[in-house]
Amino acid sequence: MRLSAKVTLALIGVLALFVGLNYGLFHVAVSQTFERLEKEQVTRNAERCVAAIRQDGDYLARTTLDWAQWDDTYRYVEDRNKEYEQANLMDSTFADCRVSLIAIYNAQNRRVWGQAFDLEKNKFMSLWVFVADVLPENHPLIKYIAGRRVLSGLMLTDKGILLIASSPILTSKEEGPARGRLMMGRLLDNKEIRSLSDRMQFEVKLHLLQSGKVPPDLAGVLKRIPAAGEYEVVANDPRMLRVFSTMDDLWDQPVALVETRQPREVFAIGQMAEYYTFFAIALVGLFILLAIQIL
Repeated sequence: MRLSAKVTLALIGVLALFVGLNYGLFHVAVSQTFERLEKEQVTRNAERCVAAIRQDGDYLARTTLDWAQWDDTYRYVEDRNKEYEQANLMDSTFADCRVSLIAIYNAQNRRVWGQAFDLEKNKFMSLWVFVADVLPENHPLIKYIAGRRVLSGLMLTDKGILLIASSPILTSKEEGPARGRLMMGRLLDNKEIRSLSDRMQFEVKLHLLQSGKVPPDLAGVLKRIPAAGEYEVVANDPRMLRVFSTMDDLWDQPVALVETRQPREVFAIGQMAEYYTFFAIALVGLFILLAIQIL
């Protein structure tokens, strides 16, 4: 082999090593940075989603508190007047207040009035958790917690996850004695989840945790989430990231697995930057090789 050919092969080897080392260093340093940024972004978005559900709970709690500390409601528990029912407990009330449940209980925990309404199908429905005429004494929605005028949280029902709030029935001056409890609830049904997805601008899913059971493909994810408020990012799809978090019910038990699905936009930008960098380094190496050959 001629000397020029040997020199050319040696230069090609050196430049290939140069391109490989530079690309490898870029991949390790920059690609990992992009992946970290991507996970931070989708985790923040998942936090926003959980916060939005809690904000809906806060809105429901405020509405419940307004109704419970209303002189007309205070009187209704005692005299059951039809005027109150005709003016306030109508079909349109459920849609106007965006609630699926209104229930009024007296001081003996006996139901005075209660109805559940399907906002998606626009008709009344049964809700087994509130079918009983009397609620048990240990029910978390009727027990008194010092310093809290309203209790709110999640419950698992036969119709799905119910966002619910409860407040003692007092006068408008917050005077008692309390004549019972007023409860309002909103089912996190398909319509609510679609609305949440539209607000968040990414796909949201809600998986029910009935006795801790989830679909087989999510069992491993649930084990990796240590507690409510923690997030698990699953990146087994090059086009989509899935982020999971659990939410507890009124008994402080996991009741729902919240899943958000978001396109891997940051990952795509990182890959594009890698491709451009590789071609740029290769092109520089080619120019160096040609220059040496000419010289």
